[in-house]
Amino acid sequence: TAVEMLNGCKSCHSSITKLDYNSKITTFNANMAILKAKLVANNWIDTLDAIKATSTAPLKIWPASRGGALFNYMMLLHDGSHGVHNPAYANAIILASIAELNKP
Repeated sequence: TAVEMLNGCKSCHSSITKLDYNSKITTFNANMAILKAKLVANNWIDTLDAIKATSTAPLKIWPASRGGALFNYMMLLHDGSHGVHNPAYANAIILASIAELNKP
């Protein structure tokens, strides 16, 4: 439950009163939404986070360096922690992925 998860955080963050400590989850979710929108716009995933590829129509990402953005999104999405264990690192990964996708 949310209370049990919050109690687990209190061993390091004794003053914590909500899971979204210092708005870390809010920031993570906002950045993930931006990255997701870019991946959807590139037609790499659908709005339900399914990769748009099949055995007869593989996903083609060019240049290959941009493939990391998709990997990073899926890794952080399926991690399930919303970046709370290392928010600086999680958000750095997201922002680097967004920057890569913003390149011409």
